[in-house]
Amino acid sequence: MPISPRGRANKRPGAAGFTLIELLVVVTLIAILSVGVGLGTGGVFSRASDSPSAVAQRFSDAMTQARDAAILGRAPVGLRVQQNGWVQERRSAEGEWHASEPPVSSARADLSWVIDGRSYRPPIGAPSPGQAPPVVFLPDGRNSVVSLEITSRNDRVHCEADGWGAVACR
Repeated sequence: MPISPRGRANKRPGAAGFTLIELLVVVTLIAILSVGVGLGTGGVFSRASDSPSAVAQRFSDAMTQARDAAILGRAPVGLRVQQNGWVQERRSAEGEWHASEPPVSSARADLSWVIDGRSYRPPIGAPSPGQAPPVVFLPDGRNSVVSLEITSRNDRVHCEADGWGAVACR
C-alpha cells in the first residue's frame, strides 16, 4: 500500500472507522471481563442468601407452593426433609414419590425439624422406594403440622405451619 507524505496509508474517502473483526474482538473482551467481575463480586451470579431469614422465606414459599399444587392438582404433594434442606415431591400413578422441583438447601444454616409433634432427623441417603415424605399436603388443603428452627451463628428464626393456614415465621 503506498504511503502518503504524512506517513499514513492512503485510504478511500469515507473509509474511516473500525472493521467488523475489531468490533467483535472488543465486544468479546468486554463480555469476558463482565462475567469475571460478576463472578468475583458475587453480583447476579451469587447464590441465594443462607441467612436464617432468607431460608425461612424460601421455606414459607415452598410450603405455599406445595399446598397450592396439591389443591389445584387434586393430588397429594409431599415435602421431603433432607439433611440441609427439602425437596418437593409428587406421587406417580404407580404410587411412588418423585422429586417435582429442584432441592432447596442451605449450607450455612442449621435446620431442626418437628413434624406432627415429634422431633424429626432426616435419614442419610436416598429414601426407600414408595416411602411417603414426612410432610404431606392433601387436596383438601390440610397438611402435616410442621415446625422448623433455622439457626446460624448470629441469628435464629422459628417457622410453624398448623396444618391448615399459612406458615408463620418469627
